Amino acid sequence: MGGDLSVVIVERVAGVREAELRESVLTGLAQWAAENGVSRWIIELDESVQKADNRALSRFSRSTGLPDFEYAHLAGTDDPVLWAADLAAWAWTRGGRYRDKVEPLVARHIML
Repeated sequence: MGGDLSVVIVERVAGVREAELRESVLTGLAQWAAENGVSRWIIELDESVQKADNRALSRFSRSTGLPDFEYAHLAGTDDPVLWAADLAAWAWTRGGRYRDKVEPLVARHIML
């Protein structure tokens, strides 16, 4: 594994269902990734939404005219990048000194 690791924190407003936000989150992250030269994006595998994810990202690519970028759905145990993302999410949620430690990795913070 090489290169830089950037973390994008996405928090949802209380009372909004995760399923309602997933496509918005994916397309928002895809826009950010395209604008920031991200060449490889790892999405944690959730087989129940994988096809919908693929459709959303394909629609995004067609509607924006931005070039496709490489992404893969992988199980949480298949790529250490996903471990880093889980750790960053935990630290951010925990707050205090934990958030302070992970904050330098956070490239963007999105509230939905």
